[in-house]
Amino acid sequence: MMWKAIICHAFLVPLALGNDAPCESIGGTCQQDTLPCPGGYQSGLCGGGVNRRCCKQNDEPCVNIGGICQQDTLSCPGGYQSGLCGGAANRRCCKEKDVRCVNIEGTCQDDSKPCCGGYETNLCGGGRNRRCCKETDEPCVSFGGTCQQDSLFCSGGYQSGLCGGAANRRCCKDTPCVSIGGTCQDDSLSCCGGYQSLLCGGGVNRRCCKEKDEPCVSIGGTCHEDTLSCSGGYQSGLCGGGVNRRCCKERDTPCVNIGGTCQDDSQPCCGGYQSLLCGGGVNRRCCKEKDAPCERIGGTCQQDSLPCFGGYQSGLCGGGVNRKCCKGSGSGGTCCGVKIYSRRSWGAKPLRSSTRMSTPASLFIVHHTARSSCNDFTSCAAEMRFLRKKGWSDISYNFLVGEDGAVYEGRGWNPVRGPIIRYMYNHRRLAVAVMGNFINRKPNAAALNALKNLIKCGINLGYITSTYKLYGHRDVSWTACPGDALYKEIKTWPRY
Repeated sequence: MMWKAIICHAFLVPLALGNDAPCESIGGTCQQDTLPCPGGYQSGLCGGGVNRRCCKQNDEPCVNIGGICQQDTLSCPGGYQSGLCGGAANRRCCKEKDVRCVNIEGTCQDDSKPCCGGYETNLCGGGRNRRCCKETDEPCVSFGGTCQQDSLFCSGGYQSGLCGGAANRRCCKDTPCVSIGGTCQDDSLSCCGGYQSLLCGGGVNRRCCKEKDEPCVSIGGTCHEDTLSCSGGYQSGLCGGGVNRRCCKERDTPCVNIGGTCQDDSQPCCGGYQSLLCGGGVNRRCCKEKDAPCERIGGTCQQDSLPCFGGYQSGLCGGGVNRKCCKGSGSGGTCCGVKIYSRRSWGAKPLRSSTRMSTPASLFIVHHTARSSCNDFTSCAAEMRFLRKKGWSDISYNFLVGEDGAVYEGRGWNPVRGPIIRYMYNHRRLAVAVMGNFINRKPNAAALNALKNLIKCGINLGYITSTYKLYGHRDVSWTACPGDALYKEIKTWPRY
């Protein structure tokens, strides 16, 4: 009996150890399943009671990324990764559940990380935040395309070599949308310029956002080819797409029809503003600037089929040829949007000599004084007094402009400058100088606006023809005046 007990005892331990071998071979540990086990339990791999099961504790890192630990001699479409499994060195993590992501050249990762190509769901193992990053689709995505099977419809046509995955995964271009200056995106996103359908590849919610048309839309316009009719006139530089896609200010037509201009009502408007005639924001209103010449003489612009006791005068109103100025009892006028200091205000003495010129003048000639600039009344008035003493019979210009934004009267609207009457242009031109030297820089905005408003003023008061020609001094004489920078500026103005 003794030897039977010894034999039985001798085989107890090897039998128990042998029954745990299947668990240990996969890197597990046999224990009571009432104990915690992060990697989960698997039955049938341990000896002992039914509650003694295999805890795959060492496989947890692999399990967390959606993988399976196995011998690396077995097939694994998703590829192996080392250091994530328990057991022997050749037991590695097979990312089997990431296969679908890998097949489209993606990478499974936590979606809190940046991903240029965008994320796609349900292609990765692991937690809900582990998603497929289509990093290799970036070339297609970067110019507004979508990577998809080329058997699917694509309005913009396919381009190869821009997508990851199989050879038939190609980039569906959004050409129709891009060609009109738009961007294809999900229509749940905000789009200032509005959405247009059927111009983008991808799903039904992927539509064309005309974001690049926003500058035109904001002023009440519509972007389209400039070969189409546009009653409100076209404006360039406000639309996306080709060079022929321009902003049609169609919604400004009611204002244009009465001779007005739509603009922000914070800007000066000699003719006064009228509401509800312009597109765009509530502050974009109709400035009846083109009616100002009529209003300056106390008239009213209207259709000449209406009665007018004072009689009609042409050429003073905007709008159609039948919109004429009905003259009232008023006469004369004042300048709007420009401050003019009289000779007396800046300390001039009476004119020594002058010859009256015929008005309205047909030429407007711009000069610079080639001296110091001035930025307030005190310095500008002092400069005016200096210029009067330069040896001529009086100051040489009809008006001068300071960088304080004001105009200073020289010889005024009618007289020509005494010492150089022999110049052939004197009797039919107005000469205005900007105080300063503008070879290397142009005058500030205040001075340029004052110069423009002075021209408008002269037209309104009848001293300058509406068909005047604008010149720099160098255009009519051998001189560098009015300086390279100012000359370059006025060459961009109307009527140069």
